[in-house]
Amino acid sequence: MKKHLTVVSPQGTPSETALSEQSLNIGVQVSRRQWLQTVATGTALAAGAVVTGGALLQGCGSKNKELACTDLAGLSSQDRTTREQLKYVDHSPDAAKVCEGCRFWQVAPEPNSCGACTLVKGPIHPKGHCNSWVPTETS
Repeated sequence: MKKHLTVVSPQGTPSETALSEQSLNIGVQVSRRQWLQTVATGTALAAGAVVTGGALLQGCGSKNKELACTDLAGLSSQDRTTREQLKYVDHSPDAAKVCEGCRFWQVAPEPNSCGACTLVKGPIHPKGHCNSWVPTETS
């Protein structure tokens, strides 16, 4: 049995080509069940990639990024000088003396964000430190 296929050349000229069923057979026999299983597996893998990819992309967001509390754009020169004089740093050299354990620490409004300090103006890292560090009073 011959079938005719119309092929359009790059120049736009159509030409008919006679094809037999034998010339279309590429030698692979797949049952309907095998084909459906393959399609279902491919769909499941694609869905898994979307879900996992979303989680991986979410990992690229701010939750897993290193918190930086160094934006001093809104500070006056006096506030910047005070920050320098008190030797504020984002990461305390002493793990027992961090800003979130200081009496002057003001809790951040959102988790994983910079807090504030009553002495040092500007964004304050919870694990930061300055020379005015005083432990919180425990009741």
